[in-house]
Amino acid sequence: MIKSAELVLFPAPAIGHIVSMVELAKLLLERHPHISITLLLLKLPYYSSVDSYTNSLSHSLVTPRIRLVHLPPQSVQPPRSLTFFTGFLELHKPLVRDVVAELSRSDSTQLAALVVDMFCSAVNDVADEFGVPLYVFFTSGAVCADILLHMRRLHDEEGVDFLGELSDLGGELKLARPLLNLNGHAGNADGSHEYEDIMGWLEGQPPSSVVFLCFGSMGSFDEDQDREIARGLELSNQRKEPMVDANDTNDLVSAEEIRRAVESLMEQENEVRRKVKRMSEACRKAVGDGGSSYSSLGRLIDDIFKNFP
Repeated sequence: MIKSAELVLFPAPAIGHIVSMVELAKLLLERHPHISITLLLLKLPYYSSVDSYTNSLSHSLVTPRIRLVHLPPQSVQPPRSLTFFTGFLELHKPLVRDVVAELSRSDSTQLAALVVDMFCSAVNDVADEFGVPLYVFFTSGAVCADILLHMRRLHDEEGVDFLGELSDLGGELKLARPLLNLNGHAGNADGSHEYEDIMGWLEGQPPSSVVFLCFGSMGSFDEDQDREIARGLELSNQRKEPMVDANDTNDLVSAEEIRRAVESLMEQENEVRRKVKRMSEACRKAVGDGGSSYSSLGRLIDDIFKNFP
């Protein structure tokens, strides 16, 4: 009987990180019949926005080759500093170690790798302890990863001090196009094209004129911060069209609100929409058979099985 290669996937407890890791798990299972996966799920205290999604996974992932492990929540104080998450992970590291230890003793599978979210490096030494390869799952775009690696090279090889003055670095910062959610930009059930509309409005603004401030899937600006941002815009003497969600519950602006606002600012059909469609088609080719992303995933699987008995 051929043993399956057991991969332990450990995402950060934020919706964008969990969804991305789940999709990676699905792709790995589709590509190789002898891979099985244990997905470790943390519950971040004081943030319940991801609970409904993580609870639904037991119904949506109906395959015996993937196992969900909800790590028991540990008692922590409310977050008051940027070091909260590091301490939170340290509390859960023994639980991660226990799961990995159990898998290392399995007769039906063999522990092959630990795939850790880029924000969960506190558990990296668990992989060292059990002698299994460690892979870091970077949930931002490839260009962002390349920038970070380049900055590290500048720091290590050229002695650039990024904590000091940045004005002497020179050169331009060029922003890449966003990566596309291939399942979400084909249009909504009501016939709207939300993503293309937003991109169209952005393309229609003067160069370097849009400032977008957010915290990803968690966090928000309080009222005092909103006032300071508005004051900064006033002092800049630049064209201003501020858009702020000002309700007291800190909810996100709904997709419907965005759609209505954008549709009032642009036409329903133009070259920008056609350009976005071409970008979407190019991304579909990248993840299809023979595409760049498809090939990269194949290289990852080959690397995992390289030392697998």
